[in-house]
Amino acid sequence: MKRFKRLFFVVLTLILITGTSLPDITTYAASTKKTVVNSRKLKLKKKTLSLTKGKKATLKLAVNKTNRKVKWYSSKKSVATVNSKGKITAKAVGKTTITVKAGRYKAKCKITVKKAAKKKKASKSSFERKIDNNIDSYNNFIHDVLKYTNQYRVKNGKAKLKLNSNLTYIASYRSLEMAKTNDLSHTRPNGTTVGSLVRANNIDYRILGENIACYQFTAKEVVNDWYQSTGHRENMLSDSYSKIGVGIAKTKDGYYYWTQIFTN
Repeated sequence: MKRFKRLFFVVLTLILITGTSLPDITTYAASTKKTVVNSRKLKLKKKTLSLTKGKKATLKLAVNKTNRKVKWYSSKKSVATVNSKGKITAKAVGKTTITVKAGRYKAKCKITVKKAAKKKKASKSSFERKIDNNIDSYNNFIHDVLKYTNQYRVKNGKAKLKLNSNLTYIASYRSLEMAKTNDLSHTRPNGTTVGSLVRANNIDYRILGENIACYQFTAKEVVNDWYQSTGHRENMLSDSYSKIGVGIAKTKDGYYYWTQIFTN
């Protein structure tokens, strides 16, 4: 019986000793503070925002009475990021939440990133469609003019010119203008020259040349006529040029207007 009492006393003592540490534990747990979301002290002007991929937007605070510096966070940076000023950059399609914090206060905005809408191609005018049709219709003539022109260049020890699709578009434009007005002229109907047309189509060049002709019925005939003319021959054989565009158009009476455009 004495042995039992001693054991009980020891156990009781341990419990009492252990119990003395409990106040410290409970006091420590009681020090945590709750985070207040969308309170009267911190609010965003928007709670939801939709952006297309690649776009940017800035979230603004409607209220900030915390007297603290705010910090911004994104829950999913792969979808959208946010900088220290609340500027959002949409990175990829998806959803994320942007959070602004100031001390124990915070506000949130749900972000949805969508695919960017595909840009519609501007419809071509009837004249532009006619240019495309002309290039297709006179494709053989175009390549024949290139062939005979390069034959003269090789004969004179010059490098061959390369046919350029953008310049061919300009040359076809010029031939159609002249065929429409039935006027062989380096001055365009609007009073400008071919240079204005080249620049309007965003074609870079350092030097530019134009040969025009009318009434010839074959590529060989027109190239030969150009070669027999000093000014036209100089354009055809110039070392300054490496590219060429060729255009052909027919009048209502069945006559052809021919154009060569040269650039470096």
